[in-house]
Amino acid sequence: MKRAILFLIILIGLSYVALGAINDGINACYSLDTADGNATYYYDSVGTNDVKYVISPTPLDSSVCKIGQCVGFNFSVNPDDALKSADNLNISGAVARTINFWAYSRAKGGQNHVVFFHGVNTDGNRFSVMFMNEYSVYFSGGAPTSYFDTGNDFSINNWQMYTVTYDGAKVRVWIDGVLTSAGAVAKSLSTTASQLEMSHVTAEEGYEGHIDEFMIWGRNLTGAEILDLYTNTRACSYVVGTTTAPVLSNINCTSCGAQGDTIAPYSTSDTTPSFAFDTNVQSNCRVGDENQDYPTMGVSRNCTSGDGTTSHTCTLTAQDTLTTATDYVYLACSNTLNANSSTTELEIDLSLLSDGDEIDDGIQTSLIWPGAAVYTNQKVYLRDLNNNQLLVTVDRVAVYGNQRWIINHDASTALGLFNITPVVYTLDMVNLNLAEIESKVSAFINATKS
Repeated sequence: MKRAILFLIILIGLSYVALGAINDGINACYSLDTADGNATYYYDSVGTNDVKYVISPTPLDSSVCKIGQCVGFNFSVNPDDALKSADNLNISGAVARTINFWAYSRAKGGQNHVVFFHGVNTDGNRFSVMFMNEYSVYFSGGAPTSYFDTGNDFSINNWQMYTVTYDGAKVRVWIDGVLTSAGAVAKSLSTTASQLEMSHVTAEEGYEGHIDEFMIWGRNLTGAEILDLYTNTRACSYVVGTTTAPVLSNINCTSCGAQGDTIAPYSTSDTTPSFAFDTNVQSNCRVGDENQDYPTMGVSRNCTSGDGTTSHTCTLTAQDTLTTATDYVYLACSNTLNANSSTTELEIDLSLLSDGDEIDDGIQTSLIWPGAAVYTNQKVYLRDLNNNQLLVTVDRVAVYGNQRWIINHDASTALGLFNITPVVYTLDMVNLNLAEIESKVSAFINATKS
């Protein structure tokens, strides 16, 4: 009698990770390389979830594995051979799922050859793949139990890549990158988070053979993607992509003039500037005025757009308004696959005064307007606080009745002027942002007007 692949799929939920290309929707990718007595993960939705040796599956070296190291199960000798995820694994995709793995089966018949299951076995809420004596794909975890005949044999003593996709209406089975069968099955997928277990289910259900590069997506892979996985023997490291901290590039201060500014220090008069940039991996990003990591910045500093992608737009929020001529903006980005984050410092050359407009606005919102006369870039003789006579050019002189207001702003140096009360008042501002200049000028005039 022919042997076949039974894919028992008792369906639960996977948490979606927005990525691009083959790693779009990846939920877990277990390389099954070995380290410290465990079969390691490359990525899963928990982020700290290696796969523990529960009993005694055998770590195997690259000479017998498909990609790097792998894990061997010997169910006929030890029915309790198993691997389990350290934490409950969330699986997303209410009506979309893909499972892909390499298997080297050593036996047929005798029992249900369970490759893996995810869910609670005792209540039937289980999503699993088995090699069986029947040609069926089973969906359990709620009435009605559904299955269809795959009509596919599986080989022994030979590495094969198996892929199962489910789109909420149809199951498709792929062997070595080739679609071998498909069947209509209508089933609601459970969203219960649970441990992922390989091989052991019960004393009668386990696996006899090797498993390598076990992958789960919360979407249906395309035929081209599946063929690429097989043809190029893709490992988890390729499928997931780098899990290192993001690296930023192509940074453009888009609010720094009509053409933007791509060269640091970034010159702008905008005290809440905007930036566009790229990351080398799919990332979530935040922007602030302190050198903090991504979690510390908090959600109030989330970027405007681009989360989960490699292209981002961020605008500094009002809570972090820039105030000094030389100031700094910090972009903190976190890899969407894990907690690895990086923070990039951007130096800002802030033009704090734009042709005196903010001083004019301050005068025009004060109590001397509209009756005041205003002189621009006026040369005046003054004495400084050290009693030195100066001939200086100040930004504005406002005259109202018999009172004079001498107003100046500089990015770095004060003139050191003093008042001649109640006739002449001097406002010597340094290193203020545009909003502060207007407010300070208006308040200064109002406080000294007779």
